Amino acid sequence: LAAVKLDPNFAEAWAELASLYSMRHSAKIDSTDANVANAQHALETALRLAPEAPEVIRAQGLFYAFARFDFARGAELLEKNIRLQPGNPSPYGVLGYVRFFLAQHRAAATAWHKALELDPGDTNISAALVGRLLSGRSYDEALAEQRRRVSREPDDLEPGFVLAVVPFRARGSTREMEAWLAGLVAEKRNSPRGNACGRCRRSIGLDSRPI
Repeated sequence: LAAVKLDPNFAEAWAELASLYSMRHSAKIDSTDANVANAQHALETALRLAPEAPEVIRAQGLFYAFARFDFARGAELLEKNIRLQPGNPSPYGVLGYVRFFLAQHRAAATAWHKALELDPGDTNISAALVGRLLSGRSYDEALAEQRRRVSREPDDLEPGFVLAVVPFRARGSTREMEAWLAGLVAEKRNSPRGNACGRCRRSIGLDSRPI
C-alpha cells in the first residue's frame, strides 16, 4: 500500500497488491467480499497501467486462480507469464499449485521441478513436490528430492523426518525411522519439533512408544 500511495502509477506494485489480496482470500486469512473487491481494484489498476507487463499477467493468473477459483483461466495466464519470463521460478511454483487443484498431478510435479531447477532453495515448493510424489507413489523421485532438501536444511528436523518416512510409505520399512531417531541428540529429541515428529511417527502407526 505504501508503494502505490507514493506512486499511483507503479503498475508492478498494484500487481503485487492484487496478488497479496488474492492469496489472502485463498488462504482464508480474509475471505470477505471486500478483500476480493480490493484484489480486483488493484488488478484493474495494474492492467490499465501496464497490461502486458509479466508481473501484471502473473497477478491476473493469481486472481483468477485464488480469488475466483477459476483454475483453468489462472493456468492459462501463468503459462503466458512463463513464456514472457522463462527464467523466473515464481510462475512455475504457482502453476504447480494450480495444476494440482485441477487434478493434473504430473503437470504439477513438472512445474515444481522447473521451479526448483531455477530456485533450488525454495523449501515450500520442495515440500509440495515431495507430498505430491508420495501421494502418487513415485517413491524414488520423492526420496531423491527429499535428500536434496535435507542437504539444504541439515539442522531442521522435519525434512529428516520426512526422509525417514519415505521408505515406510514405499515398503513398510521402519529401519530408517529407527536409525534417524537413534541419531538425534536428546536436545533435539525433546524439542517442540522433535515432539511433533514423535506424534507424527505414532500417527502413521510405527508404534505407540514415545521417542
